[in-house]
Amino acid sequence: MRIQWVRQKLFLVLVGLTLVFGLACQASPSQMAQTGATPQGRYLLALSDIDMVATAYEDGNLGATIPNTQDTLAIAKLPLSQNARPEATITASNSVFSPPLVMDVTPNGQLAMVIETWQPRSPQATKLSDLLQGHKLRAFDLTNPNQPRLASEVEIPKQSQAIQINPSGDLAVITGFDLANGLTFVPIRNNRPGTPQTFQFPELTPRPDLPLDGAMSVQWHPSGRYVAVNFNIRSQVIFYEVLRAADGTVSGLRQWGNIVRVNKFPMLGRFTPDGRHYITSDLQWGPDVPGFFNVNQGLLTTIQVAALDTPADKVQHFTVAVAEGGLASETIAISPDGQFVVTSSMRNTGKLKSDPIYNPKASLGLYRIDPETGVLNKMGEWMFEATLPQGLTFDASGNFIFVGVNAYNNTPRQGGIEVWQLRRDEKASLERTNMAIRLSRGVHTLSLIRGKLTNCLAKT
Repeated sequence: MRIQWVRQKLFLVLVGLTLVFGLACQASPSQMAQTGATPQGRYLLALSDIDMVATAYEDGNLGATIPNTQDTLAIAKLPLSQNARPEATITASNSVFSPPLVMDVTPNGQLAMVIETWQPRSPQATKLSDLLQGHKLRAFDLTNPNQPRLASEVEIPKQSQAIQINPSGDLAVITGFDLANGLTFVPIRNNRPGTPQTFQFPELTPRPDLPLDGAMSVQWHPSGRYVAVNFNIRSQVIFYEVLRAADGTVSGLRQWGNIVRVNKFPMLGRFTPDGRHYITSDLQWGPDVPGFFNVNQGLLTTIQVAALDTPADKVQHFTVAVAEGGLASETIAISPDGQFVVTSSMRNTGKLKSDPIYNPKASLGLYRIDPETGVLNKMGEWMFEATLPQGLTFDASGNFIFVGVNAYNNTPRQGGIEVWQLRRDEKASLERTNMAIRLSRGVHTLSLIRGKLTNCLAKT
């Protein structure tokens, strides 16, 4: 118990230092105007899936292929200029037909890991139903970001949905869509992935009465001891302790506390940096909804996570707040200082243009987090023309947001990354900048290599 208490206090001290330095790095709007501040970090990574058009979700048609183009991992150097181009690209099979969680990068920025949810489109494929399930994890060496290279590939469960690397950078966790796939752990040693280990979800009974019963999102708690798993159709979040042997090998999973029921179809979730809250984006989708996802409003749910020093038999997590969450907000991001949440709502931008509810405008929503209660106060919503914006991440300073855009209405073969600025005044707001990166269509998952901040202490 004494060791556990010390670990808890050490974790809170480290979180406090991180937040202090994070706040020290926040520039006011006037300071940014004076310094011409730009997004902070070393590199920005983005995946593009060129195998399907945005309307494939509606009619099942993949659309015309783009000659001499493949799925890519693009690497852009920061800071950005207007209409920037990536520093480097490399072929990386990936699929937008998945949550925007299929890539992560180690904390040292030297290894990117990409899961293949669906295999590359064959020349004969014309329908979504023609795509074959993927079963590969590929690791890309970024020691020289200007010349990325494929380092290795390993077999993982079919149609895996999400990957995240733990805070210490020595273990990745993957969730497969099928409940039977459980959680797969991949050790990382010397910037290379090791042999995957798969563990079933303990004490979780299959539900044949529920179609598409599975897990689509997994996130590490900032302590690196626990993971949160979203079970979409069940509308549940379950926290698990990751048990590890003395040599770091994963030895099993143990449920940590109670099962938490959230709102309908929690697509994904994010922990606040201090680990006190876990916020889910609940899309309200399901087999009892017309077309599975034709609803006009989503929700955000805040879970209060038990303290790490809580005795095992008394661990209790609570749903403490609910907020309006936008329309089809598949992606959310929390600022490095834990003060803000941004949502990216696809709205009806992926509909066929002949559909009466088609609208070319998506939106970003901004919320201020109450660190004590977890309540989300909506500051506003900003509309902009973009098709299916899914990728979303803050820059290292927390003053800018990168937004991955699948395609544009006037250039359907081209997507990109937009840069929005967070104005941190009393009435916080978002502002679209003229900085952008142009990429092939199908942009979704984004990852940031933080690097060293200007005049700030930050981990590399």
